[in-house]
Amino acid sequence: MEIGSGLSGIIKLILWVHVFAGAIALIMMAFPLATKKGSRIHVRLGWIYTFAMIILAVAALALTPWRMFIDPARSTNSQSFGLFLTFITLLSVNSVWFGIRAVRTKARKLPDLSLTNLALPLILALAGIVTVAVGISINSNLLKFFPLLGFATVWTDIKFWKNPPESKWAWWYAHMDGMFTACIATTTAFLVTAVPRLFSVSPSQSVFLWFLPTAIGIPTLGVWKRYYKRKLR
Repeated sequence: MEIGSGLSGIIKLILWVHVFAGAIALIMMAFPLATKKGSRIHVRLGWIYTFAMIILAVAALALTPWRMFIDPARSTNSQSFGLFLTFITLLSVNSVWFGIRAVRTKARKLPDLSLTNLALPLILALAGIVTVAVGISINSNLLKFFPLLGFATVWTDIKFWKNPPESKWAWWYAHMDGMFTACIATTTAFLVTAVPRLFSVSPSQSVFLWFLPTAIGIPTLGVWKRYYKRKLR
């Protein structure tokens, strides 16, 4: 068996794992949002979504070197799209981790700037800088401006960890921030990969698809948080 054909088979396998995990994450992300918060079913479904996201992320990061440097059919378009998918994968993983850590440290009274809490936000920030730099070099507005969501997420994460909790429910709002941002990223990744294939639209031309989940998700998160702040008060 030739090395090229063997590598191609491995890439196809990783791609199918990535697609399957992405489908599970996309299906499961709505259920924790809809179930009673803190209930056993909420926790279990949330963990299914989390594990699916981890598998999806590992597969996506494994595919990135192939997509950007080895694939014989690669182009500037496909390479920049691969960079975007890498960035949004890191955004998703960071957001899920932040949501989990917020719950695990809900008894926190002091700042906690440990590497456990800051490693992923710093990696995400670095990935955002690289993505913006590439966007500037190839004049891609999508790559130049989409990382702003990542920078905002990094700022929120670091602000949460460097200050004492503002209230006894601060961990709950942080958990909502993290998991909802992960859902936005998951939906965005689905729209920009699946929809263009179904309707023969170039992902680089689908500006509407790239920003629609963020445009809807961020205001929805704000309304949701205000609802719970009134309820918990």
